[in-house]
Amino acid sequence: WDAPAPPSQPLKARTSALRHAQYEAAVARLHLACTDDVPYPQGDLPHPPLLRAQLQATLRGLGVPQVLCPDEADVALARESAEAAAVVYARDSDFLLLRGARYVPFGALRCPAAGEASAVCLSRQCLAAALQTSEALLVEWALLLGNDYTGPFPREDFARAGPDGAPVPLDPGLQRARDPLRLLRALERSAPVRLCSANPGLAAALRYSRALYALEPLPETDGSAAPPPPPQAAP
Repeated sequence: WDAPAPPSQPLKARTSALRHAQYEAAVARLHLACTDDVPYPQGDLPHPPLLRAQLQATLRGLGVPQVLCPDEADVALARESAEAAAVVYARDSDFLLLRGARYVPFGALRCPAAGEASAVCLSRQCLAAALQTSEALLVEWALLLGNDYTGPFPREDFARAGPDGAPVPLDPGLQRARDPLRLLRALERSAPVRLCSANPGLAAALRYSRALYALEPLPETDGSAAPPPPPQAAP
């Protein structure tokens, strides 16, 4: 389990705020559905506030061991998957990039009979092979597409490391490409590529993400590394 209140992560502040706002909006729509008979799709229902507590209590009652992580559980899950050949059953595309993780998305597990289960396990190695690219370039591709940490930064803030490590502007093809596969092929034409940035916040996000995907110790971050705030709507 994630910690009940994971330590504040400046690099994820914007993503966390966006998800919180989406949850609050879903709760508000549910309230309208209850009070004003406004149609509400079943699949859009927000998680009940006591869902976590109920699941933990049910698992305790069944004698299932549980682990409470000091932060988010992603790294612990990926390490367990890599070391014990276990499967991470989740809904988080980051598991496709975490080294050694074997990932099965929610809904992809098949149980044809009692005591039987099967699924296609996804992994960074398999994804790189399917896309006919390297795992190293796959990570750079994901960072440029944007994850929870690099996603809030504009493409213009990304650069590639030159021979001396200094930021060099991205090639025009990388700046313009929006289709994911076109972007990957543009990266391959520019390989070897290691992304960097003159923006301290994005540079910190890149370092943190690489350590996360490699299951290495995560670097410390502070408020100076926070991503830019979301654009304000016009009055």
